[in-house]
Amino acid sequence: MDRTLFMKAAASALVIASMTAAAPPAAKHAQQAERALAKNKLGAAVEAAEAAVAASPQDARYRMLLGRAYLAAGRYQSASASFADAIALDESRGGAALSLALTRIGLGDQARARDILERHGSVIPAGDCGLALALAGDTAQGVQVLEAEVRGGAADAKTRQNLALAYALAGRWPEAKLMASYDLDPVTLSQRIMEWSRFTREQQASAQVASLLGVAPGADPGQPQRLALAPQPKVQLAEVAPPPPPPPPPVQMSAEASEPAAVVEPAPSPAAAIQFAERNEVVQQLASPVVKAALKPKAAPAPARLRPASFELPSGGRFVVQLGAFDSAGVAEAAWNRMNGRISLLRNLSPSTMTVVKGNATFHRLSVSGFATRANAVRFCEELRTRGGQCFVREAAGDAPLQWARRGGGTRLAAR
Repeated sequence: MDRTLFMKAAASALVIASMTAAAPPAAKHAQQAERALAKNKLGAAVEAAEAAVAASPQDARYRMLLGRAYLAAGRYQSASASFADAIALDESRGGAALSLALTRIGLGDQARARDILERHGSVIPAGDCGLALALAGDTAQGVQVLEAEVRGGAADAKTRQNLALAYALAGRWPEAKLMASYDLDPVTLSQRIMEWSRFTREQQASAQVASLLGVAPGADPGQPQRLALAPQPKVQLAEVAPPPPPPPPPVQMSAEASEPAAVVEPAPSPAAAIQFAERNEVVQQLASPVVKAALKPKAAPAPARLRPASFELPSGGRFVVQLGAFDSAGVAEAAWNRMNGRISLLRNLSPSTMTVVKGNATFHRLSVSGFATRANAVRFCEELRTRGGQCFVREAAGDAPLQWARRGGGTRLAAR
């Protein structure tokens, strides 16, 4: 063999080996996990994904990959912990939030799923969030979110099919068939409606999600202890209190007296996704039983009045609580009058609208706008639901004060 050619081949092999050795271990394990998932080798995928997380525990991408591997293997509880860890590391991961919600539905925890969708709805595509809400038992809200997306004109075929399935989950079969027909030929449409009929006959939402994902829950030993998301060190901001005085000398007790047992705080769960700060209770010392004659006891303060809700009223912000979408301004006006007369929370507020045109149809979105933060708008929406209203939160998109048709001609603005 030519010596020069041999040396070149040896050098090339050395370069490749050095590049392979230089690759981060977590990335190599992640690539192995992806390849195993593609080949449906679920055991190997889980093992490689766990190795990736162990090598880089603070990387949300590997936590997400591990959740996918667990879910593909039917390990819903472990998948739930991994998706929650990914969100704790990076709240902008809408895919992790959606997967976490679906996993909680698969575990039979619809209330927790709805809470996740409410908290992280801003980072989950509306077309996916709406269907997940319907699967979580809130079909009315899910349909409303999807209808708003479809009427907005930017919906794709998947979003329209999600709306059709949400209609089916709500028992609105004529609308489900009509919406599904926009993207399906007659033969496929009939097959799809039959599939959805079987799908909606499932009594448990967990069974529906398992059918949708194609994976039923199986045996799950749980996520390994070594992969638990470690809390980040807390920064001490408050002034450090002086150390307590030394304890008094021990008191000799009789033989009958029993020593009080020590209180041991329970260790935090290794699979907990959200790390809370340690609870520090402030205990006020009791006053001395000896009271000087010159001091008069203070009168007990009057009990504080409870606030009816924990939200602030609109004040010019960019978030909107949408109440519905209607075919005309007159229908929107009538809807507002009904809501305003029935729900006292809406009184003294000004409604807003925005017009959306899709093809030959025009829709009027009715809303209360001007919330400074999404969290404040969500709290208002939650309070409105407890009083019998329907709503969801979005960002403002051209919403303006509602102009009502004046009886006999002209227009007038809705007044506070």
